[in-house]
Amino acid sequence: MQIMNSILISFIIFINCTTINKENDSIKSTDTPFGFTGNLSVSTDDGNNWISLDNDIPNEIRILALKADAQTLSIGSEYGEIKNIDLRTSKLLTTEKVLASLISKKPIKENSVTEIFTLPSGKYAWVLAEGLFRKNEGSDFWQPMNTPEAGHGIIKMVENKDGLLFLACEYGVFKSVDKCKTWEKVFAKGYINDMILHQGTLWLKGIHGFHHSTDSGKTWTNDSNIMEMIDSHTNDDYNMKIFENDNKIYVLKANNALDLINIGSRCSLIFSEDQGKTWQHHPIEKQIKNQASIQNIFFHQGNIYYTTKHELMKSEDKGLTWRKVLYIPQITENRSIRVLISGDNLIVSKDYVGC
Repeated sequence: MQIMNSILISFIIFINCTTINKENDSIKSTDTPFGFTGNLSVSTDDGNNWISLDNDIPNEIRILALKADAQTLSIGSEYGEIKNIDLRTSKLLTTEKVLASLISKKPIKENSVTEIFTLPSGKYAWVLAEGLFRKNEGSDFWQPMNTPEAGHGIIKMVENKDGLLFLACEYGVFKSVDKCKTWEKVFAKGYINDMILHQGTLWLKGIHGFHHSTDSGKTWTNDSNIMEMIDSHTNDDYNMKIFENDNKIYVLKANNALDLINIGSRCSLIFSEDQGKTWQHHPIEKQIKNQASIQNIFFHQGNIYYTTKHELMKSEDKGLTWRKVLYIPQITENRSIRVLISGDNLIVSKDYVGC
């Protein structure tokens, strides 16, 4: 019986690998991809050429948050610091001390700035062990804000046209009607791992699936149809993402290469053009459904990109063929690729995963 089980498992792995290799015929690498050896690079021509942004930042820097506004790139790091780089010159402009207003506090390495949000009411930063901070537009002074029960950090923060703030974290979703003075829990089913505000509607993904609210968090609708569309039978936090592009809502279910329980699982990408009333499968599903280890998919300048842990792939023909444009030559297990789009800029950093 044990021998038969081994034969069966070997056969399943053989069939699965054969299928994946057949689907991978669409992947081509006609041009030499960029070997990403630094910490931070930018491309202004859709990933064909890359410029290093490492010149003025420490070699050992841990890039824990990225946010771009106009031509300035803000990097959240340790010791409660945010470093601002001019994307036009690659020069370091300023280093902001987020904890400077805490007179008796000496920042420590563990005070990492893990999230930065630019919202109509100001710029917000989350500092581990200290909480939420805000500075007004045109100001250099970061003020500590009243922080809800947010555990180890914030996942997302958005602000609607009425000035209501929404904060997603491991304990659910909180709302503030008075610019962070008070917070009300409006969605109690944590853990939330993704949230967007699309045309006034809040959409979130957590361990209880997908939900949306059209009345600023007063009531919520469980979007179980999304789970059916992407053929998912688990609420794996890190396996699904919700995002928006070109006035459409997208949901990605990644194909986790390490998922030995759901061997038949396929990568799926669906979208809605009518604010979630109806959903469609994206045409590129045929090309990506068996691609193992896809972490993210995004659209830029008419091209489609996806990232694995150590590679950035690009398609210029709506997903029919793919080309590797960037890769990490010296693979380290706790390093991954993070991509940020700002105008014409395609910004890539090395992300830290795990310890």
